[in-house]
Amino acid sequence: MPIPSTIADISTTAASNSPAGTDAIGTSLDDYLRTIQAILKVQFSTGTTLASASTITPLADGNYIQVTGTTSITAIGSTNSWNGRVIVLRFAGALTLTHNATSLILPGGANITTVAGDVLGFVQESSGNWRCIFYQPSGGYQAYDADLAAIAALSPAQGEILYYNGSAWTKLAVGTSGQFLKTQGAAANPIWDSPSSAGITVATVQATTSGTAFDFTGIPSTVKRIKVLLNRCSLSGTDQMLVQIGDSGGFETSGYISESGNTAASSTSTSGFVLRAGDAANGFIGTLVLDLFDASTNTWIASGGQAKDNGTTVIYLNTGVKSLSATLDRVRLTRSGTDTFDSGSVTITYE
Repeated sequence: MPIPSTIADISTTAASNSPAGTDAIGTSLDDYLRTIQAILKVQFSTGTTLASASTITPLADGNYIQVTGTTSITAIGSTNSWNGRVIVLRFAGALTLTHNATSLILPGGANITTVAGDVLGFVQESSGNWRCIFYQPSGGYQAYDADLAAIAALSPAQGEILYYNGSAWTKLAVGTSGQFLKTQGAAANPIWDSPSSAGITVATVQATTSGTAFDFTGIPSTVKRIKVLLNRCSLSGTDQMLVQIGDSGGFETSGYISESGNTAASSTSTSGFVLRAGDAANGFIGTLVLDLFDASTNTWIASGGQAKDNGTTVIYLNTGVKSLSATLDRVRLTRSGTDTFDSGSVTITYE
């Protein structure tokens, strides 16, 4: 009928502990009672101070233990301990606790450098294998973390955005008013962008009372839709009107597939998106809509219609397609031959 000496000698199964009901206790009853009291006292007592060493071995006389010295610690011994034992270590000076994925598991898998007054709690998971279950720095601050240190070093300003660029923490500079934060996918960094739906931009109206071409340039690369608006535009002869588009290399004057007409008559052009006119006596009112069809090939689809301004029911429908060599940044209204414009006005909107 053994008398336990440490908590490791006691079973969590009551029937496995001594004394059993059939045991002859004799003069041993006081030994059982005093031993249990001692075991309980150990759980809530200060243990013997330990000098730092590569392996420290807590005694069984208390679980709140001071560690002195500055020698690095790489392990905690299992002598006098049991699986599930929890110890609290208070460090009197600076030393390094070296992380080990099996025997000395530290938060974040990183070494800890203590300062005087730091307190760490450990539990023995299996013989000689301990895990840190809490770390309370003496100053009450977060334990050193490489990521947090890198973030702190960035000294961010108001409005900047913190992000990880794949190798390090960095920050995105402040954008401009009205922009939004845009992700570019898992393998790219975020950017500021201007919402295409923020509103419709209306270009300055140009009078078409003379001249042969009317250009609208500086169209943003983010634009997905453009409307060419005709207000009673007229030519001096029977040419057709053309809308041409271009990029940083200039206006493109070939490669269009374009048609404009009705059931009575139609016109086609490869030099621009054709707007059927052919009537020097009347102006035309209408809209040509350009929609970005494929950004990878800079392909634009044209659709729309125009009618004579004389109150007749003559209406022409327009359609076409054109791929540019680069991103669109300009639109032009011109004519198919040598006529000049002699009335009306034109503008564009884009979004």
